[in-house]
Amino acid sequence: MIFTTLSSWVRMIHATLAASNVDVDRLFTKAGLTTDKLRMPNARYPVDGLRRLWKLAVHATANPSLGLKVTRHWHPTALHAVGYSWMASESLRAAMEGATKYGHLLSTDLRFALTAEPGQAEFSFDYDTRRPEPVDAEIDALAATLLKLCRVTFGGPIQPLSVQLARSKPVDPDPYRRVFGESIGYSADRNAIVLKESDVTRLLPTANADLVRANERLALERLVRLESAQLALRVRREIVEDLQLGGGDQRAIASRLGMSARALQRKLAREGTSYQQVLDEARGELALEYLADNLSQREIAYMLGFSDSSAFAKAFRRWFGTAPTQYQPRAERRLCVEHPPCGEHP
Repeated sequence: MIFTTLSSWVRMIHATLAASNVDVDRLFTKAGLTTDKLRMPNARYPVDGLRRLWKLAVHATANPSLGLKVTRHWHPTALHAVGYSWMASESLRAAMEGATKYGHLLSTDLRFALTAEPGQAEFSFDYDTRRPEPVDAEIDALAATLLKLCRVTFGGPIQPLSVQLARSKPVDPDPYRRVFGESIGYSADRNAIVLKESDVTRLLPTANADLVRANERLALERLVRLESAQLALRVRREIVEDLQLGGGDQRAIASRLGMSARALQRKLAREGTSYQQVLDEARGELALEYLADNLSQREIAYMLGFSDSSAFAKAFRRWFGTAPTQYQPRAERRLCVEHPPCGEHP
């Protein structure tokens, strides 16, 4: 299963890293991502690549609470139509209800939920169990952004009754207390912001029902298109299956999808990508998996359809900015042990 995230959300992460004085482009490249999609509002990034980016970014900045800084670069467009619908909602409760319906547009591995108890309401988010466990910075960034969104929409001071985070307790909890308040629970079974019932039901002076309806229609349209017709994801799934069987031919894949190779290229171009780019992304993902399984370069080159190991090494350097022999999963794990911010604490 391939999960994807909106490019506008990734743009916030890019801005955060740029402000942290690190080589952002190098980190993106090393994570197997490109920056060309950042200005395409409907483009999407693979969640697995973002997970790698967060790990690399936390290590590069030596900042365990890096995810909290994302809110400094927040803008309603980061959540696409869902963000604007939220901002125009009649209350925080209505905004949260909208997010539970359309928040899947932000990232296909995310699920939002709103539950109410006497005197309080809990807005929570969780990740699809079919994806790898999120790193701590991912959780920090989304929780902090959602709370900021509540505060901006509310238009005044609002303090959560409590915040629950599924991440482990940070070495330095002070940055988290400054963002979330004093009542924070770590290693929780969910990620949740608990607010007073009176705060979430209060009618907001900035409410605009017309804007809500317009943006919800847009969100639904994009969501339906994403879940049922995003060609790039379908092509990528076909490529991965083909590569694992020794194939990967464009004409064969186009035929299975009921179109010519030329029509396939044309439709992929409308989604802001190309067959070669999708092929490279699929090959890159599989290359990292095969390296983690300790396969030789020669074996990987053969399995990914390269003429020889030299051609594979050249492509790998183009994808990740380093040679396959220098990109070792074991080294990444060692760095995470030495620097717990990577999210995999010993």
